[in-house]
Amino acid sequence: MKALLSKHPGGPETLVLDDLPEPVPGPKEVRIAVRACGVNYPDLLIIQDLYQYKPPRPFAPGAEAKLNNVTRTAKNQVDQFIDIGYEPKWADVTMQRVISWRTMHSQGRGLFSVLLKKLPDIDTRSVREGEFVCNSLIGFNFGDGHLHDADMIAAVQREAAFEPGELVVVWVESQAWKSKVQHYQVIDGALGVIERGTWKVTDAIAEQPWLPNGPIPTEVTWSLSGKRAGHDHGALA
Repeated sequence: MKALLSKHPGGPETLVLDDLPEPVPGPKEVRIAVRACGVNYPDLLIIQDLYQYKPPRPFAPGAEAKLNNVTRTAKNQVDQFIDIGYEPKWADVTMQRVISWRTMHSQGRGLFSVLLKKLPDIDTRSVREGEFVCNSLIGFNFGDGHLHDADMIAAVQREAAFEPGELVVVWVESQAWKSKVQHYQVIDGALGVIERGTWKVTDAIAEQPWLPNGPIPTEVTWSLSGKRAGHDHGALA
């Protein structure tokens, strides 16, 4: 198959169209033909060696672009901003403003606390607001977790074909009546739910939006590895 590879540091003009072995689908898998895909701003930095994460060469940039393989009526929001004239870096900044808004809510502080503890490489990733992603996928984003749950991710995976670790979603239920905790799930696009747990609502309310003291305490109640943990204060990446 053909792939656009980064073999040397430089801009998009340095990418090389080359041949790679044809992927062989395994049981219950299909091979999908990709006619076109895009990359986002971090990808442009990565191929120039200007990003924190420097993968070994040769590599093909672009993970978020896999969402554009999903049958839907709209492409990724960052691509929409670029299409109307935004420079890639400002398109990405515009998406980050929504992240900042989410942290103004207590559940946002819990969501990012889990992300920080699960993904030590978070600074190398594109972080997106789940409500926006869900809206671009199904045109509707209300309900618990804005419908961005394990069932929807499984449906997306059938066309996006993420590798393990490429797409990681933290999802949380609304606070139940008289409950002092919120229940969250960590969903890997390729593996499904890989962790369940809780955090105390009072801890999330007491913390500042930018988590100056690090992630709030969480309790892991189940994980794919089979380990059960108690309170885990975590650490900033």
